[in-house]
Amino acid sequence: MTGMVSSRNVHIDTVMWTPQFWQIWISFMTLSSAGMAVVSVAKTMMTEIFAKALPLIVTGTFTSYYIMMISAANLTGRLGWSWASDSLGRKTVFTIFFASSIPLFLVIPNLAQWVVTTGSEFYLSMFYISTLLIYSMFGAGYATTPAYEADLFGPKYCGAIHGRMLTASAAASVVGPMIITRLRSIAERNAINQLVDTVDPAVFMQRFGASLDQLDVLIKAKTVTINKLLQIAPPGTIDPTPFLYNSTMYVAAGALVVGAISNFTIKPVNPKYMMADEIKPHVVKPTPVPKFTYGVCVDGSEYGAAAFNYVLRTMNKETERLVVVAADYPHIVAFHQPHWPNLPEEAHTEKRKLLLSCAQLANSLGIECEPVLLVGPNVGEAICFAVKFKNIDQLVLGQGSRRGIQAVIGTISKYCADHADCNVLFVKRGHLLTPSSNTNLTDSLPVSTNLGEWERIREESSTENITPISVYEIKKEESTNDTTINNKPQ
Repeated sequence: MTGMVSSRNVHIDTVMWTPQFWQIWISFMTLSSAGMAVVSVAKTMMTEIFAKALPLIVTGTFTSYYIMMISAANLTGRLGWSWASDSLGRKTVFTIFFASSIPLFLVIPNLAQWVVTTGSEFYLSMFYISTLLIYSMFGAGYATTPAYEADLFGPKYCGAIHGRMLTASAAASVVGPMIITRLRSIAERNAINQLVDTVDPAVFMQRFGASLDQLDVLIKAKTVTINKLLQIAPPGTIDPTPFLYNSTMYVAAGALVVGAISNFTIKPVNPKYMMADEIKPHVVKPTPVPKFTYGVCVDGSEYGAAAFNYVLRTMNKETERLVVVAADYPHIVAFHQPHWPNLPEEAHTEKRKLLLSCAQLANSLGIECEPVLLVGPNVGEAICFAVKFKNIDQLVLGQGSRRGIQAVIGTISKYCADHADCNVLFVKRGHLLTPSSNTNLTDSLPVSTNLGEWERIREESSTENITPISVYEIKKEESTNDTTINNKPQ
């Protein structure tokens, strides 16, 4: 049965194009029709046949218990056969249904005849057991068909497929009783005609007050019946009542043969009917919220160190990132930073060391940090360009006292405040004398702005997971007066 269990699904709109659907439909319909045939005539057979042959046993109470046992067999079959189908397979169980039901339907007419002719209780017991077995398999058909569909067509649309499959039950409930009624009516008419041939016409006229020419009208009006004809028939006439259901049982057995063939020929569903690709549910992934980016400018002075320390103590390492910017302007570096070497190459090296120290310190505290080195003549303009192409949300600058020429012509901080496309925060060095209470960072963060202490931390820190320094060259075209940014190779 493993080969009959599909790992893929057949769409509800495609399933009725598969031969397997109609094969199950025929098997289910014939099994239901045969079961309904027995259900509709069982009580009648018990009262008309067995009650006459064994009046002391087949009483009204016996018949009532028999109807109760029919319901019990139906329920037991639904549970028992369903459990068996899980291990034996659906097709195997349906094969058992047909292989068992066909001989039972064929033997029921003989059991009825033998009871009448012999009066034996054994044949009554055999009839009793046979009909209960048929009822159990009739109920089991309704219980196992949905699982049969799921094995062949996949479980995804099993509910909707079974809804369409139940049209077989609807057809059986209409066609089955119609055929049974028609067959019994034909059998009864034939039995009456046979009895009429044995009755004297004069006796018939005296008993029913009409001639044989009016037999059809008398039968339709229920004036002439088998029991009434037996009363005027010659002695020794055989009662045809036990034979009225023979054609019904034989037709039911024939229908089961058709169902058995249909079930036997069921094969796994052709892959062309399967859904090409199982559509996975669309999962909308949340758009990651970009981290808030701080930008801080360092230049080796105590003011840049104050800004850097302030950012480290106030930012949240889970939701915020840091871009450390240093500007390399070799032509005027000696004028601003007299404690650095005057040679441009050495100043460039010192800026790299400064950025590496900052990145190592931020990394040791679990902060995502990107060091950026800007090379160009205008420091303020370079920083403002860095704000744009690094998507900095807040720029933090160190601010000292403004004296002499700076008070007249302005400072780099003022230029950034006027031109940067983000908020600009100024930090004074006195802001760091009291450690921050921010618990996101370690308590080992130094409040000193001494560059030597930073150098010591850099030497003690690991260089792993440090983002390489990005170097950008800021140029201004003399012909167009446009500023360009070039990423310089390391």
